Amino acid sequence: EQMEMEFFVKPGEDQEWHQYWIDERTRWYTDLGIDPDNLRHYEHPQEKLSHYSTRTVDIEYRFRFQGSEWGELEGIANRTDFDLSTHAKHSGQDLSYFDQAANERYTPYVIEPAAG
Repeated sequence: EQMEMEFFVKPGEDQEWHQYWIDERTRWYTDLGIDPDNLRHYEHPQEKLSHYSTRTVDIEYRFRFQGSEWGELEGIANRTDFDLSTHAKHSGQDLSYFDQAANERYTPYVIEPAAG
């Protein structure tokens, strides 16, 4: 099973929101009672990132399985505007967002926590 969320943010605010979701999702696990000593963050190296991601961090749990002590609980990716821009290009639909307060239009970036 997998649970994922697409959290839309203004370009330029994506790094701050990405870190927010890393911290918030880690806090969720510790609030459930998981010992923080059994959790860690794995930062995907830049050269191994998926083509759509500028940063991906996994929350890992110490399962203590033989040969594989740590395993991924969830990954949190900064997917930039890749999904919406690609879909807009192929569908011919405008998927940009108009921010009335700032009087500007932009294609949102997506922060994706994906557990499971």
